[in-house]
Amino acid sequence: MLYTASNEGNFLIINAADGKTLATKELQSGSAAGRPDFPNANIYPSLTLAGKYAFLSNDIGETLVLGLGKEYQEIKRNQLGEGFSGSPVFAGTRMYVRTKERLYCIGVK
Repeated sequence: MLYTASNEGNFLIINAADGKTLATKELQSGSAAGRPDFPNANIYPSLTLAGKYAFLSNDIGETLVLGLGKEYQEIKRNQLGEGFSGSPVFAGTRMYVRTKERLYCIGVK
């Protein structure tokens, strides 16, 4: 399965074998859609896979933690106030996030 999101806030799950869309979801987060209830943001369409989760971020610091499968499943929503400058990267049990000013390493102590 392929997981992706548009900058307008549409999330898709696509069957890689036949190209058919399995699920779509309008994300309830900041995007370029200009919806009045949500802030303007750029969504990074390259989700990051770590373990049994996919991480979807935008440039205002929101990250959605999504379960893998044929349906949309939001596990958690995280906020880093500075905003991101790219998708998170994982190495072992650590997640690295580049903001506009800093590089963060998030992990278990």
